[in-house]
Amino acid sequence: MSKKNGKAGKVSAAASAKKATKAESAGREGSLAAIIDPLLNGQHTVKEIAAELAKKAGEAAKGKDLQANVRARLISYKRKGWQVEKDDEKRVKIIQRG
Repeated sequence: MSKKNGKAGKVSAAASAKKATKAESAGREGSLAAIIDPLLNGQHTVKEIAAELAKKAGEAAKGKDLQANVRARLISYKRKGWQVEKDDEKRVKIIQRG
């Protein structure tokens, strides 16, 4: 709450959501998750995503098990209520349950 002219007012939910989104994106700029998320569109396998991650992440990927990072990202989406689908060729796609 903030005081304005002696009256306490609430910050709108939309305003606080915008602030959270900006804060999250600023923290994700150099993160592995920022590279992994766009690749979860059904066109790549976990192994291919890890290979792409190794190319794009540079220093952030050094000494890390990148396939484990991709699998952990999939688990985090499952916990948030998303559905993870794999096709016959093991390509990974996330779908938000409605």
